[in-house]
Amino acid sequence: MQQTINISENTSLNLKHEERPKELLKLNSALLIKVERADTNFGRYFVIYLRHKNKKYAFSIKKDYYSHNEFLLKEKLRLFDYVDVEYYDEDECDGGIPIFKTKEKIFLLKLIKTAETKGDEKIVVAAFDLETDVNEESEEFVFDIKNQILCISYCDSNKTSKVLYWAPEKLEEKYDENSFEYYNTERELILGFLKLVGEKMPDILVSHNGYNFDVIFLWARAMFLEVPLLFGPSDKGLYWREGYPQKKITSDEQSLRILKQITDKKTNNIKSPIIEYNYKAGIISYEDIAFIFKEFVDRGNIIYNIKSYYLLDTLLIARRELYYLLETFEIQNFKLDTLSKYFFKEGKDGVEGSKIGVYWRKGGEKLRELLLYNLQDSALNLKIAQLHLFVPYYCALSQKINDYPESISFYNARANTSLYKSLIRNKAIETNIRIPGNSKEKAQFAQSANEPNNDKIMSRKDFFNEAIGDADIKLKIEEIKTLRKEFADQMLKIGKYIC
Repeated sequence: MQQTINISENTSLNLKHEERPKELLKLNSALLIKVERADTNFGRYFVIYLRHKNKKYAFSIKKDYYSHNEFLLKEKLRLFDYVDVEYYDEDECDGGIPIFKTKEKIFLLKLIKTAETKGDEKIVVAAFDLETDVNEESEEFVFDIKNQILCISYCDSNKTSKVLYWAPEKLEEKYDENSFEYYNTERELILGFLKLVGEKMPDILVSHNGYNFDVIFLWARAMFLEVPLLFGPSDKGLYWREGYPQKKITSDEQSLRILKQITDKKTNNIKSPIIEYNYKAGIISYEDIAFIFKEFVDRGNIIYNIKSYYLLDTLLIARRELYYLLETFEIQNFKLDTLSKYFFKEGKDGVEGSKIGVYWRKGGEKLRELLLYNLQDSALNLKIAQLHLFVPYYCALSQKINDYPESISFYNARANTSLYKSLIRNKAIETNIRIPGNSKEKAQFAQSANEPNNDKIMSRKDFFNEAIGDADIKLKIEEIKTLRKEFADQMLKIGKYIC
């Protein structure tokens, strides 16, 4: 029996259902890495990423759940736990038409359930860092996406250690290292980095200040050089969105012109797909994009989504948690060098930011120093990411809230809060104090402030200031410090998948 399915007005595809392979395959004790919702013309699907025998697989299954959290709850699954799956060795299809346009195969999943026996798979964590050309006369680094990427280092928990670079000439043999990989152009360098990540297929990408710099800089340069910034099997690359800061609104003609071309009219958000589309269409120039980052984008609030990966920024986590949970008040900043000295009693060999371009252009021994400096950054970042401080973030990603003593909720690295503040928020609930959150809530609270029999209402700032001096809060924080370390130790012992 033959069925014709119209794909467009001018195209049709003849399909024979009896020819579709029906062989059912199994994977036992695979590590469940990530679940993503995917809405398609064929319905709602969930894409599931697993790791088995140090290889990453992508599956999809059609379900009507609202979110990936509901999927996990209803299917009785937990991220970073072991599962058994049954699947068909074919691309996910609906009537024979592939649902997802991808670089690699996404298998059709029939069954997924928690494994009866635990496996020995481990999460693969990778740290990366890039160095860019900087004006020799600059005393401090200025974010400018017109600068070129000179080298990118990569280190992962499988002991891969590389630094990829480009230069007018390859290093002489006496300066070369096995970990160095040479490319002729910046474009080839970025393609080489994406190929390396695709081959190693880590589960978590770690960067230090990556949210504010490395990732968005890499995205901009890739767009300029016409390189699709694709990670993993999805054809969707890095996606970021940014709420437009109202205080930046100006009557400047250039600002208004560019803003109109990069903002989603429905959400009032600056969005990367709009920028990419209008840049390719010639509506905005690369000079406009440079202007966007300088004038519009408060990069500290950017939210990234990279298909099949988690992205953690160790700078954001350290800045958010260190003061309150480790009492590291003597730390004046959260630079990689400062954290390394604090935790490991060793700093890193420094190359001044203004000298990076100088070292690169000189070549020889100076270029070698720059590459080793770049590689050292990723190695230290990977080491820092495996400290107790960051272990609970893996647990937050894995939705293992109930495993934590007293069911304390952690927020992942993108949340604009800390554990410390969440404790204060819990205290507010216990004492029947309502804290205004977003602007809508604040307006509602202001309107009802004078109504009788209302809960006590305080400003967020006043409440936090008062709660900080609360003896119960201080005691609670001390308890949480102990509980947190105990839990981290426990997770490291029973969860072999954590590095």
